[in-house]
Amino acid sequence: RLPTSDGSSGQVLQTDGSGNLSWVTPNQGITMIDHWRLDTTYDIPTNSTTIISTADWVRPNGSNDGFAQLGTGMSVDSSNHAAGIWTFPSTGFYLVGFGGMLQNPDNDGYEVFVRLEATENNSTFGEQTRVYLSGERSNYMTSFGQAIYDVTDTSQVKMRLRVYSASSGSDLKATSIRSETYITVIRLGDT
Repeated sequence: RLPTSDGSSGQVLQTDGSGNLSWVTPNQGITMIDHWRLDTTYDIPTNSTTIISTADWVRPNGSNDGFAQLGTGMSVDSSNHAAGIWTFPSTGFYLVGFGGMLQNPDNDGYEVFVRLEATENNSTFGEQTRVYLSGERSNYMTSFGQAIYDVTDTSQVKMRLRVYSASSGSDLKATSIRSETYITVIRLGDT
């Protein structure tokens, strides 16, 4: 049975398998891609797990690096950067990637890692992924890790980054002209 209305622009007819047709909006593929880079080197406190403030993260400007944001993108609470909380623009499944560059001028072999954390109640955060940036005696180290977030409610499901260093003098490297420490967020589809 055909629907009684004409539907909206871009919609297609779908059957329920019992002879009933309805207008639906087809899956549009990836609708959001966002990228942020740390633009100020972050001095990691020694022997503690610290929330990485959102104050020093920026989107690339696109004028010389080819970046163009797709969709609304992530947001941060500018009134409380110290909380380090990132908010997703809409419900759905998201792939979050973190890449970091560590500078350890002392060349010690102490552990340094970044945790991608999630909350489902806008309060209690748990670790999703741990990205190790050190463990060898090297002045510079890089590493990358990913997590998938199932965002069912944008007011409750959020993310943040925490860093731990057992050594003194370790830094997450940053510059405004390229991505040394960064996050990339891609909305994969509906939840």
